[in-house]
Amino acid sequence: MDTLNKAVAFGLEIAVVAAVAYWAYGAGGSPVWGIASAVVGAMLVILLWGAFAAPRAERRLSGVALLVFKAVIFGAGALALIAVSQWILAIILAGLAAGHLWYSAANDTL
Repeated sequence: MDTLNKAVAFGLEIAVVAAVAYWAYGAGGSPVWGIASAVVGAMLVILLWGAFAAPRAERRLSGVALLVFKAVIFGAGALALIAVSQWILAIILAGLAAGHLWYSAANDTL
């Protein structure tokens, strides 16, 4: 079950990057600014995750702080999907994130 949870976690991480990039592209206005916004948005999520939540991060959070950080990042992905009217995808993302975080916290595998 831990392997499945890790796979779900990785999928969620990719989904959040994609959701933020999709939202940022639309917020950019023109195609050029949209692409630039999508790249910046995706990189921001990747840099934050890499600095504070990645397993080998030098400043990796732990315990409740890590749980809250992950919930905020996953929540940002769901909100980005809501902002572009992708309600069903947002609900799926939020539901999978909640299940992943619950399982991880219950089994001390954050």
